[in-house]
Amino acid sequence: MTKKTLLVFQLFLAIVAIYTLLDHTYNLLVPFFCLTGMFFVGREKVAFKKISEKVIPPIRKEAIA
Repeated sequence: MTKKTLLVFQLFLAIVAIYTLLDHTYNLLVPFFCLTGMFFVGREKVAFKKISEKVIPPIRKEAIA
């Protein structure tokens, strides 16, 4: 999954958690699990490279020395 997809999923979980709290249902398990899910999704490592690494190759140390 891409980083943007994970951020959108976190936003969805946050909206569900807030809506559940504002809906006057006194079940606090749903917001708890939404926030827990946001925590675990935020800890997910996404493998991506920076654009600058693709465009500009890294400088070799031999060339500097």
